[in-house]
This record gives sequence, structure tokens and C-alpha cells, in this order.
Amino acid sequence: MVKMENTEKNKLFNKFTRNFIQTNFSEYDMQNCEIEFLEDKVLDIYMNTLILLINEKRLLGILKGSTSEERYEYFNDVLCGKYIIDEIAKRFPKLVSRSLTQLKNYLLLYRKVEQLFLKDVPKLIQNRFISNQCENFKMEDLQITVSGDFHNGSGVCILFYKGERVIYKGKNNFANQLLIEIFSKLGDEFEESLEFLPRYIDCGDYYWEEYIEHTSIRNSNISASEYYKRFGYLLAVAYLLNISDLHFENILASGDIPKLVDVETIFNLQPYEILSETIADKDLLKRNAESVLLTGLLPLAGSNEVFGGDTSGILGGKFVGEVRVIQNQMRDDISVKRQVVRKTNKSHLPFYISEGEEQYFEVKDYLRELLFGFKKVTSYVENQKNTFLSIIEKYSEKIDVRILFRNTKDYSIVRTLLLSPKYSENDNIIFEKFKNKLVNYQSDELCESEIKQLEQMDIPYFSMKSNSCDVYDLYGNAVWSTYYSPIELIRKKIQNLSVHIIEEQYKLIEFSISSTLRLYNQEALPRINDVEDKSYSDSILYKGVQNIVDRLLGAIYLSNSDQTCNWLTLSINNVDCLELSPMDCTLYGGLSGVALALIESMTLLEEDYRKKVRSVLPYLYNSILKKYEYLTNDSFYMGRMGVLYTLKKLSKEVGKDLDNWVNIEIDNVISRLNIGDTDFLTGISSVIPAIRLENLNKVTFEELSDIYIKQAKEKDNFVFWGNEQSNNVSLAHGNLGIELALVRLIKVLDNSNNKETISTLLKKAINFDNLQRREHGWVDNRNFSHSANWCHGATGVLLSRIDLYNQLKNDKTATISSTDLQQDVIHSLQDIKEVGLNLANFSLCHGVSGNLLTLVHTQNFFDENNIVNNYNLKKFVRENFYKIHLYGLQNGWMCNFNTKYDSYALFTGISGILYATTLYLKNDIKSDVLLPNIVS
Repeated sequence: MVKMENTEKNKLFNKFTRNFIQTNFSEYDMQNCEIEFLEDKVLDIYMNTLILLINEKRLLGILKGSTSEERYEYFNDVLCGKYIIDEIAKRFPKLVSRSLTQLKNYLLLYRKVEQLFLKDVPKLIQNRFISNQCENFKMEDLQITVSGDFHNGSGVCILFYKGERVIYKGKNNFANQLLIEIFSKLGDEFEESLEFLPRYIDCGDYYWEEYIEHTSIRNSNISASEYYKRFGYLLAVAYLLNISDLHFENILASGDIPKLVDVETIFNLQPYEILSETIADKDLLKRNAESVLLTGLLPLAGSNEVFGGDTSGILGGKFVGEVRVIQNQMRDDISVKRQVVRKTNKSHLPFYISEGEEQYFEVKDYLRELLFGFKKVTSYVENQKNTFLSIIEKYSEKIDVRILFRNTKDYSIVRTLLLSPKYSENDNIIFEKFKNKLVNYQSDELCESEIKQLEQMDIPYFSMKSNSCDVYDLYGNAVWSTYYSPIELIRKKIQNLSVHIIEEQYKLIEFSISSTLRLYNQEALPRINDVEDKSYSDSILYKGVQNIVDRLLGAIYLSNSDQTCNWLTLSINNVDCLELSPMDCTLYGGLSGVALALIESMTLLEEDYRKKVRSVLPYLYNSILKKYEYLTNDSFYMGRMGVLYTLKKLSKEVGKDLDNWVNIEIDNVISRLNIGDTDFLTGISSVIPAIRLENLNKVTFEELSDIYIKQAKEKDNFVFWGNEQSNNVSLAHGNLGIELALVRLIKVLDNSNNKETISTLLKKAINFDNLQRREHGWVDNRNFSHSANWCHGATGVLLSRIDLYNQLKNDKTATISSTDLQQDVIHSLQDIKEVGLNLANFSLCHGVSGNLLTLVHTQNFFDENNIVNNYNLKKFVRENFYKIHLYGLQNGWMCNFNTKYDSYALFTGISGILYATTLYLKNDIKSDVLLPNIVS
């Protein structure tokens, strides 16, 4: 749920909260502490509604007072009684009904926990959970807060009493008992005390848990080493028992011990059958889902989950969140503004005190200890499988396994919408969208239960016995069945544990931590200018080509079941989180790009490598063809046109004839062009240069022109598409790519109004680019610096301006100055030399290879127009290709942080380095992928 920030929360609308409670809870004899507890909840629920109503009344002139503050007081003191309560009940009856359900559930829980605490005070004192000063209980001294999810009237509660705290959990604690026994066994074997869980008092269907404080480490270096070794132990057990959701809020650093303060999902089981386009994809997804990444302790998103940043238990606390800040408090124009913020939480991290300041340890300095701890436990279990399994079997009939069908964040969002004035009365729309997310599964019973629980203002909860295959909701209804029971999967995992699997997980841990640290600290990465060896030799480039091909072939997964293949590739998702997932089939980031790179490289490879490449091409062909059916985008880079371009080439390599089918598919793409967006990377602007426009009819030209005319945003003497503030001089997402489409439309449009309009748009689009021209390159609005990449900045300018020059050089009616275009070419070349070759990335899209391949492609232009000394430019390109390969062979290829898990894609990974180097060595100046090539 989005958090509401408000510094004067208890004062805002205080008359409403008190009147609401008096009106709806008159039958309850409540203590002041209970009233204060409910007032906070009432304000949380009704804040948006009250802000809506006060602003409505302000605009209607109903509020009395000469100032905004006086009118707020009138609303709060006079109207926030029966008047507003009745209006809300009439306009938002479902909101009121749900809020009362939630508030009464909270109150009942409060009273239940209050009574249990009163009853169990002697036990808590006896077990030193609280001190003797709590013996003479006074209710007014007790404060209770509900923490985390709320299920069926129950939730985790933190009790504050006379400066002391204790935790209440309304469930059995068999999972904790299992973990304590396992860690006790490991402790005996390792001769260590391994107390990773808080002490507890078992009371049957509930238990009390010791409150754990975030405390410092005393002996810094020795204790930090111990902490991370123990974290390795914890990580190993979490991996072996399929414990998931161990994010930063569930781990606490208590001195040199990582404490597990919540174990919600032990014996985790993925309830859904893995849906995939090929069997190779399914196998990779399954392997990924069973890895150490599942635990949530490591900073990497799984392929089936997206986090708002790094929420891991070991680094975590860095994530993107949204807060609602209340503005104009105590005024009648009070409002809520949403702010996206990057939050940092450190309470789960170990620290020491130096000169009165908290100094936090960094896992990068103790990675060896972490890995040692992980390997020590897994190696022990690998040799003592029966002993380990015998402990687990004792609990196989006791443990309830929580099953997560959706991210709890999704449930929280829906619950928030059900209490909003805008959506509360239109819940059918919310629930219909909710159901549609599971449209690929037989999920009617599940969705009905989810809706029923959400209507009760609960976070839906489902569970199964660890030795069963049936999933039940809180009401005892069976809603789902799985192929295996959770305990079966644990048995299988432990029985199959091997040295090879342990090493695979070992590498994943190392990769996950090191790659994420580099993601947040790219300045620390080395640059190719650090390479000092000047003994240039083409043999280094050939070795580099062979090395990359070797890495590609070594990492490929082949499925003989359906003759398909894929790679588990590294990427960054839309919330800045690293993830490993199978590749799609696109040219930009998928199998088509890899296929093009391998095909181009074959003539440079030794015979045995050439044979290996040829042996995987049929698998690539089958995979791309199968995946093509699922594409919904038509663009050259992210959709069908690029895949069709690849399939034409690939089909010839595997002895297939696809020409007729490709032509039919291109016609289908053309028929849909009139509904596209103008983006170059993802939209129609990359399709137009890839088709033979002269074969299209005039109506199509006019329709395409209308798209650009309608979506253009004009201002003064310039034009742009999209958002002005974030609009860079960009080939991928800015005017540069769109200009390539416009200039081609101008050439085929007859003398019509559209031709004149498109010509004007082209000129104004270039004006917009010129506005962002600086002494060095063009401003990059993402960081207010200047970039030289294919996607953003000077490299895209160079490609775009040369293309415009070539398209217009024989057009006597052109209004674009060829001299200006040449000046942009020179300016962009200078910027590429200045910043484009000292990047911490070797990729095509935003790295050095893209810049070098661009310079290779543009050599003829420089020759023909005497723009630069071409000998010096060729020497410059040669030296930098050499630096890439010397660095790559010695240190690894810098694509997505140079880890043991590569990005294999053409534009973001090592296939792009292979492709660029191959074309350079073959002296091939074509621009098949830098700019869209004619597909047919």
C-alpha cells in the first residue's frame, strides 16, 4: 500500500475521526488507547475522501470563513459531524461498509491481543521477554500496532508497554521449530552456536516472540567475518528448504548474528504451471525458479517477479517507492501529491560504532566468508542427506505452507482502490481486471476466494499441508491443486543435490552480489582506455571472436524434445533490478540478434567452431519461428520486422525456403501500420525504412503521414513527439529515428498537403535537435551531460544525419541544408571520440562496439566528402577494436557489468561485440542493424 506521509496527521480532520467512531462504535465500551488506535485507522482510510469533499465544498462556496485556514476549521468543526458522515454513507456506501469491516476487525484483534497479553504477562516475565516492571498491568500504558499483512482478523502485532516490546503472532510456529532444530544440528556439527531465530513462547495456536533490536558489532573485522559466514549458513538452509520472500524487512542484524524475524513461506511452491513458448524456455525457467535466487536474500529479481529495486536481505533497502505527501495542511485547498522516491533502509545490515557514528559493513568485503558459509552447509547436507531429511520428515505433516498466487503488493493495491472514493463503487471493474491476469489458468474458485477475502479487507491467504497437493483458503475451501506436494519437491531437491549443483548456486551468489554492486556504482568499472598495450595485432581480434563464440555455445541450452534452444540472459528490468530470464526472439534483445551475429562470424571461425555453429542454427531457426507466433509488436528492433529479416537469412543457412511466407507476413505488418506509434525502437518509424515504400499505394502513404501529423507536438518553431522534458536527441526514442521515416515519406508522397506538412515537420524536428546542441555534443536530459551512444546522443546523430544527407542529396526541392547536416556529422564525430569510447560497456546500444561499428559504416561518407582524414579515423577504429578485445580476453567482456552470467543479446550483450568485430574484420560497411535494412 502506498504510504501516506503527514507530519500533523493526528490533528487533521480530528472532529471527523472522533465523530465517526462515536457514530459507528457506540456499542463498544472503549478505552482511550483503543480510541486513539482506531482514530489513526479511520484517518488512513478516509483521508482521500475528506480531501475530495473539502475541495468540492470550497469550489461550491459552501465553506464559511475569510481565509483558507478558517474555511478548513469550518469544515472540520461544523460539517465533519452528521452532515459529512451522512454524505459519505450516501455517496460511497461500499467504502463505508468495507471500512467498518476493517475497523471492527482491527478493534477485535486489538482486544484479543490485549487480553492474551494480560493473561500471559507472567510467562513473558518468567522467560525474560519483558521485565518485572510490567507486572502491575495498566491498560492505558499498552500500545499495539498491527504489522504486515492482515488475514481473517489476524495479523502480527507489536506490543509496546512501559518502554518494552514483544511480538504477537497468531499462528503455530512449527516452521520456526524445524529451523531451530536444523540450525542446532548444524551447530553441533560445526561446533558453533547458531541462534538465527528469536526466542519464542509457544501457546498453541499463537506464540509470543522476543523483540529483536538492531545492534552493533563490537569487534569489527572478526565479528563481521563471522556475521557473513553465518549469513552463508542461513542462505544455504533457505535454499535447501525453498524459503522465499526473505527480503530486507525479514532480516535483522543483531550484533554478529543475522536474525530471521519472519519466516512466512517455508517449503515454497510455485502453484502455476510454467507457461512458455518453447520447451527450452520452460526448462530454463524451471531451473531458475529452483535456484538460490528464490530466497529473496540475494539482490536479483527472479524471472517471475519484479521488485521496485533491491529489496534483498543481504544488500537490500534500496528501492523505488511512492509516497503521498499532504500539502496545504489545515487549509481548504488541502491536496495530496504523489512523489516517487528512492528509499534506503539499513536496519538489516551489520554495523559498528566509530566516533559515535554508525558505520555499515559491505558484503563485497566479506564475499569469501559468505560463500564459505554457503558451501560448508550445502556440502555437509550433500554428504548427510538422510540425516537432514530425517529432521524435515518429522514436520512434514505439521507445517502449513503459504502459497502466493500473486505478489502481496498487488493485493494491497486492490485493497487500497476498494477504499478510495474514485473506485470503491466501481469494484466490478477492479475485480474484472484482477481476474483477467489469470486468464490462462482455470482459476474461477481462486479468484472468487480472493475477491471474498479482499471484500473483507484481508490480504488473501492460501495454504496447503506440506504433504498435500490441495490448496485451501481461510474458509476451508479447496481452490487449487498442484502436481507435487511441497515436501516432495524438498525431498527431490535434497536427494539430487550434487557438487555440480552446489557450484552452480555458488556462482549465482557471487554473480548476484557483484553485478548489483556494479549496477549501483558504475563509476568504479574500468574503461578500455586503461589498456596500455600498443602492440596491435589482428590475431587478437580473431581470438576475441572465437572466445565470444565459445561463450555463446558454452551457455546455450538445447532441448531435444522440440529442437529449440535459448540462453538464460542477464538484463535490467523496468525497476532497475537485475534479472536472469530466457531471451525473446527479437532482433534487439533476443534470439534473432544472436543468430545474425553467429551467421556473420562463421567465415572467420576455425572449422570445428564453424561446425558447432552450424549445428545450433536449426535449433535457433525452430525457436525463432515458434516464438514469432507470440509477438505483438511490428517494429524492426522489438517486433516482427526484425525477426522476419533474420529468418530470411537464417532459413537459407538451414536449407529452408521462407521467402513467400516472409512476404505475406510483411504485407500483414503493412496492413497494421496505420495504428502504430511513432517511436523508432518500438514503433513504426523503424518499419518504414525496412519496407519498399514504392510498392505501397497512395492511401497508405497518406495514412502513415497522418499518424506523424496527429502525434506531433509543436511549440514555437520546433516539433517533437512524446514528452518534451524527457525528449533527448535520441535515435531510439527521440526525433532522430522519426526523421528517418519522415524523409522517406517525403520522397513517396505526391504533391499534397501532407507532403508539405511532413516536410515542415522534418525541418522543425531538426530545429528541436538543434536547440539541444552544445559545445560538446547534445545535452542528455537524463543526466544533463552529453552522451555518445547508438540509442541516445552523438552516435545516433551521426547515423541519422548521414542517412538524411544520402536521402536528400539529389532532391532539388529539399529545404534541409546539406552543409548543416555535414556540420552535425563533424560535431557528432568529435563527441564520439571524446566520450563514446571510454564507456564501461562494450555493447552496440549504449557501448563502445556500437560507436566503432558506426564509424566503420560511415567510412565511405567521410571519404566521399573529405570531412576527416580517413587514414587517421581507420587507425583510431582499429586501435579501439584492439583495446576491446585485449581487455575482453584478459578481464571479461563488459556487457552488463562483466559477470559470470553474460547478456547475450545483440544490442545489449556479447553478440553485439561479435557482430561489430566480424563486420570490421570482413571490411563490411553495411548497416543492417544500426539502421533498418530493407526486409523485402
